[in-house]
Amino acid sequence: MRLAAVLAHPERGWQRDVIVFDLGLGGACVEAADVLAVGDKVQVSFVTAERWDPLQVPARVAWRSPQRAGLAFEHPSPEAAWGIFELLLGRPSQ
Repeated sequence: MRLAAVLAHPERGWQRDVIVFDLGLGGACVEAADVLAVGDKVQVSFVTAERWDPLQVPARVAWRSPQRAGLAFEHPSPEAAWGIFELLLGRPSQ
């Protein structure tokens, strides 16, 4: 699955558009490893036609390679987990 999202790093004060790969309930793989370090706290925002507001999910960088990074979601509420589940249901595998 590939999905467009916005990745923000609140501590460093930046955000950028990214492609999300391998989205799951527990996390995701994203491009943008060049600006991330293991342990960084970030926020991923998903914008879809089905949602009125973006789905914003806090995450922590669990691993990185030269091109990609693995994010572990830190679900702030059941609603955020449900929102990710809805994204998974509504997107065909690619």
